[in-house]
Amino acid sequence: MSYVRSSNLSVLWNDIKTGHFTPSRGLCQGNPLSPYLFVLYMEIVLSVVWKPIQVSKGGPQLSHVLFVDDVMLFCEAITEHVKVVMDTLEEFCSTSGLRISTIKSKTICSRMVQGERKREIQDISTIKLVMDLGHNLGFPLVRGRVSRNVYNDFVDKVSKRLATWKENILNKAGRACLVKSVTTTILVYTMQIHYLLTYVCNRLDKMETSFLRGGRFGGLGIREARLTNLALLDKLVWNMLHNKYKLWVKILSRKYIGNTSLWMNKKYNTPSITWCGIQHAITNFVAGYSFCVGSRGSSI
Repeated sequence: MSYVRSSNLSVLWNDIKTGHFTPSRGLCQGNPLSPYLFVLYMEIVLSVVWKPIQVSKGGPQLSHVLFVDDVMLFCEAITEHVKVVMDTLEEFCSTSGLRISTIKSKTICSRMVQGERKREIQDISTIKLVMDLGHNLGFPLVRGRVSRNVYNDFVDKVSKRLATWKENILNKAGRACLVKSVTTTILVYTMQIHYLLTYVCNRLDKMETSFLRGGRFGGLGIREARLTNLALLDKLVWNMLHNKYKLWVKILSRKYIGNTSLWMNKKYNTPSITWCGIQHAITNFVAGYSFCVGSRGSSI
């Protein structure tokens, strides 16, 4: 904060520059310097002071992940490590002047952790221990088998945006424009990491067709839900092939691929929902590929 308080700022008010002032309580969230200060401060405070976890054998170790103003902490389900995490958070609050929202925060343990150990962790932690993390940044965080209920909120959002009263006041061009807007704002973010159930895709297509009053998608630039879903998941496969330096690529590669090839598409009993989507994308990739040996000096 000494760097912030030692600077002088001014504001443009109706195109008129105001006088200079010195900030004394930090920067607001919209300030361009705010994310930089947040990242720099969090990297220092959340330096590895507890033993990080390893998701897969030989994979990268994880102690914390920062995204905008959200923080995800990882540690072993041991009371000593949990106590270190809580002490670190307490130190963070005392030094930064910020407070952790215990209502929005959640703690979850692996399925292998016994009930007695969970109770011991809950006695130490001030953050509620839950069995389901729900949604984060609009994404359903699912463990295990996926059911229709997971995407109920997702489908309801699309249904509300394509309300009947909007259909009655818009012409065909306006309805097509609204459908495109909905598919690029609500659908894309979930489709890029989830392989949606066939029931969900059919329902989305039915709502869009009904909103267009029975019109077909051809010529309107509106894609079918399943094709859009596969196209977005294919981008994950492309990243795994060409951007192996990314953290999520390293984690998934070591956990599900190992020393084998991505194209082997090895089956697992309980894969993550993201890897399940990548498996469907790989099948789609292979179906559209044909390998042939070229001339000398060219690639295969």
